[in-house]
Amino acid sequence: MGWPKKNEGLRLYFERKGKSFLLVDPEARLSDGSYETIGETLIENDPQKPKLSSGSASPGYLHTRCRRASWGDMPRVWQEALKAWLTRPPEEYRGLWRIAHP
Repeated sequence: MGWPKKNEGLRLYFERKGKSFLLVDPEARLSDGSYETIGETLIENDPQKPKLSSGSASPGYLHTRCRRASWGDMPRVWQEALKAWLTRPPEEYRGLWRIAHP
């Protein structure tokens, strides 16, 4: 099992230090090379009531400080919070799920 290589739509990362999740749009690159993200705000970090906002993350940050995560890895409270930012059901985004390679 691995991550899809194309037509992902979105990716999900787990921030190791902050114990929070980042929703990343790999197609939305900013002029400095970073990705647009949805993640927890820096104020009132409460894993039971995540407050989300948009931001950005560099590829280096994602590589060194985060690990790829699957939608099923998240607690339900995070799933509900991030669903509000999606335009389609999570099942329709290939990048949120591990896939079996032939």
